[in-house]
Amino acid sequence: MLIRTDFLERIATVAASTPGPLTIPWPAPGNLAGLSSFESYVRWETFVLSFGLSPRVPTVVARSFERAEKLYLLGWIDADLIAAGELTVLTALDLALRDRYFDKIRQRRMKAFIETAEKDKRPISEKEIRDAGNVSLSAPLEHMVEHDGLTDEQLRIVRRCGAS
Repeated sequence: MLIRTDFLERIATVAASTPGPLTIPWPAPGNLAGLSSFESYVRWETFVLSFGLSPRVPTVVARSFERAEKLYLLGWIDADLIAAGELTVLTALDLALRDRYFDKIRQRRMKAFIETAEKDKRPISEKEIRDAGNVSLSAPLEHMVEHDGLTDEQLRIVRRCGAS
């Protein structure tokens, strides 16, 4: 998905009357708590649009990510919209992780509940069945670390800025 050119042009027109700089917290090499400053909207737009997604990402995730990009771009005009963009990008991350890991996590939890019920010589409860499918954002992140071998060194931001 790509943000439409006419949308970018409209923001640029409004942004021309909103002088910079815009300074945001953003990790820098050697400083995870760094600040980045953008003197012009053009530099801000270039920065925001530099974060792309693989074309293999499901459409629903790509659309959510695009909404986040739009909010970030509008953040030049009203910086409060950057926080809305952050929430939207977390939604995109949650969608992507659920798409990739939900079934694996649910099956692993269901197996653990069944084993516990068998050990206790009782049937599995309706609550346990529901809980097996109650997957928060932390569950797939933990799954990536514990079962897929994700390490800090594999994260681009850590490679660029160093570990905390």
